[in-house]
Amino acid sequence: MRSSPTCQLALKPDVVEARQRLDAFWNNAPVDRPALHITVRNPGFSAPAWGGPADAKERDWLPQWQAHRAHQVGSRRYLAEAMPLASVDFGSCLALVPVLLGADYMYENGTAWIKPLADVYERPLPVFDPAHPLLAILATGMEQASAVLAGQGVLNPPAFGLDPLTILSLLRGAEQLCLDLVEEPERVEAWLAAANRVYLAAHAHLHAKAQALGHHGSASWLHTWAPGSFEVLQCDAAVMLSKGMFARFALPALRAQDEQLDYSLYHLDGVCQLRFLDQLRSLPRLRGIQWNPEPPANHIEDPRWLAEFKRIRDLGFILQFNAWESRSVEQVVAVVKALGPRGLMFALPTFERREDAEAAIRSISAACR
Repeated sequence: MRSSPTCQLALKPDVVEARQRLDAFWNNAPVDRPALHITVRNPGFSAPAWGGPADAKERDWLPQWQAHRAHQVGSRRYLAEAMPLASVDFGSCLALVPVLLGADYMYENGTAWIKPLADVYERPLPVFDPAHPLLAILATGMEQASAVLAGQGVLNPPAFGLDPLTILSLLRGAEQLCLDLVEEPERVEAWLAAANRVYLAAHAHLHAKAQALGHHGSASWLHTWAPGSFEVLQCDAAVMLSKGMFARFALPALRAQDEQLDYSLYHLDGVCQLRFLDQLRSLPRLRGIQWNPEPPANHIEDPRWLAEFKRIRDLGFILQFNAWESRSVEQVVAVVKALGPRGLMFALPTFERREDAEAAIRSISAACR
């Protein structure tokens, strides 16, 4: 059975109510409590054995690995607005676009890293190739993962976890890129424009594949599902940029991405990126901000950040917090008491017991009265 945004999923019998609350979040509508991603570990879950290679990079290129990973959707119980998602991931959600651009990657310390490519400007500008072997492998992996789901949950298309400017900073090195921006700005702009065309075409290509399999919507690499084409807009390299350079080298790609998507949030990678909020507000379809500060600033109940959250909300943006920011019920309650429930989405770490998860929902709801 193919899953759709309106059918009753086997692992999410209350999917209609969850959809309504998610719609309220995305549309910044009045609500009685914030949207919540609440999951409980399923003690009866037993994952099928993986009989393939252990090497992470080798597994990336095997469609059957995506099918195997899809079984993990049964490892949780999905409460509140948590959706049972089987994500098709490639290279830690980082390597997909770089590979399509002709780069390579490796694994170190459990995550993928993009290998430098010093002669990137000497190569022809990248173009999208719908016959690229990686796209075929991912499409087959999506087919096999969808078959494993069989109506239990929703297929989450591959996430595009790196933007063109950040990819270029990894290929050239951060220091060299800064020099490039000053010494060869037109060359940088030409490469970024070409790379973003590949990004956009690949994103549309893979989302069309998911839709053809009966799956509509995406969560990218967040915990928040959107009922349409969605991606996390970001520019991690922007921490090195002035507002003027952000406008010239980052904003054009973000604007093109924003125009193509039904839903988007900006991944605020570090509190220093708060300086770009007014520029991000110029993106007409951008829904809001995913809060992601550097670790010394990751206490969301800190009065400094509560003031920034209010400023973000006053700009008309919604706010999303992943489980590594909203790490406790008490932190969520503090933010809700300061801001109210509207336009907020919190994911909490997986609970061990259902009664604790249900108590968390009650506590957060009570804070809204």
